[in-house]
Order: sequence, then structure tokens, then C-alpha cells
Amino acid sequence: MTTAATPHPLANQTDRLAINAAFRAKGWEVKICNRCFVGKALDDYNKNASSADGRMSKCRACHRVSDAEWRKQNRERKAAYRAENADKLREYDAAWRDQNRARNAARPKGSDDAEPKRCTTITAGGCEQLLTRGDFHYQADRADGRNPWCKDCAIRREAERQARRRLEVVTELVEEQGGACAYCLRPFSEDLPYEIEHVHPLALDGADEFDNWVLACTECNRGQGGKFDQDPYEWLPGKLAEAGVDFHKALRGLAMCAVAD
Repeated sequence: MTTAATPHPLANQTDRLAINAAFRAKGWEVKICNRCFVGKALDDYNKNASSADGRMSKCRACHRVSDAEWRKQNRERKAAYRAENADKLREYDAAWRDQNRARNAARPKGSDDAEPKRCTTITAGGCEQLLTRGDFHYQADRADGRNPWCKDCAIRREAERQARRRLEVVTELVEEQGGACAYCLRPFSEDLPYEIEHVHPLALDGADEFDNWVLACTECNRGQGGKFDQDPYEWLPGKLAEAGVDFHKALRGLAMCAVAD
């Protein structure tokens, strides 16, 4: 007879919240994540103004995992929503740009660039250097109107964020494709490296998002005779045929599945 797995001692929300409240009462900048149940410093959590300690309930690492799971589970629904609301989304983006363009134009810039400002703490991703306000980007929702990270730290943090996102995407795609090129189906190796490739090219108004990404070997992606040398929709059927895949038959099968759903 199988028995249910013993729940984690901190899985009970009431007990976990009571412990976190005790931490706050003692002035300890730590809380227990509601997913991994590990006590971590508050700097390991994203900000949330509506919570008692000003932080999210999940740590950043768990947030990245849950976000990846959500994207995987809702990929088709997200693509369908974007397709159905394409005009509305374009109008929203245009309105946002117009609104912020006017706000940025109205803000007096450069008047306090020479005043001193210190970059945020190292634990929060800063460098703690004393610089001038001109070394920080504008941020209207901050009390001093500047980003807490200096421009150099902001660039580094964005590069780190993109590297994490790339690793998440590659991990998902490797699992989804079985570690092989999406076109020639050869397994990746040191001699056959991969690249993140856009099925519908950006130059032809393809979207730069997960639903339009696959992993392809460099030979298929941009080698001689690859996608860059000809129209991708003329190239793809022939390339898949070399791997024993009938492109048009597969496409008809997908269409029949969509109709059945």
C-alpha cells in the first residue's frame, strides 16, 4: 500500500506566516519562501509594496521556476490571446509610448546631475560607489527621481537577467526538442553547436518570443544553403524531408488537431 509523502514542516501557511512575523518583530531581514520553504535574506525576494515586509512570498529563484512552468503550460493560450488582440495591443503600446514621451519631455533634466548619489548595496546588486546623480538613469516613481543602480550596474544587471532568461529558454527547448536540431534532427554536440533561432524571421515581422523560438544547429540556421540563403518557407520543407519528415503532411495533421479541439 502506498502512503502519501510527508508534507514539509513549513508547508502550512499559518505556521510559515507566524515565523515570518516573528522574524520581522526581531528586526531580522529574512523570510521563508512559500515554494522551497528555505529561509532567505529579503534581498533574495522581489519587492511587493502590499506585503507586510515589502517583499514577494516566493524567492527570486522560485519565481523564475514558476514563471517558466506558467509559460510552458499557457503557451498556446498566450499565442491565441496575442493573435486575437493584436490591434488592441498595438494601440496600448502606442499610447504608452506617447504618454511617457510627454512625461519625459516635461521633466527638467541635467539640473542636478552634479549632486552626489551613492549606488545601492552590493547585496542588492549595486556597487556602493559614491557617484553623481548624472551617473543614474531617471526613474519617476523613486523619491529622488533616479534609479537606485548606477548606469554601469544597471547594464550589468540587465545582462545577467538576459543570461538567466537565455538559460531558461535553452533548458526548455532542449527538453522539448530532445537535444536535437529542430530542422535536421541531428543531436547537438561540441561539433554541432546550437543557436536560438526564430522560425518566423524577425525581418519578416516574426515575434521575438518563446513561441517563435527553436534551437537549430549553426549549419541549418546560417550556414551555406541554410535559412539565410533563401526564403525559410521554401527551405523548411526540403530540409525536413532530408530528415524523413513530410512538412505538408505534418502541417495537415496539426490543422486537423486544431479543428478537433
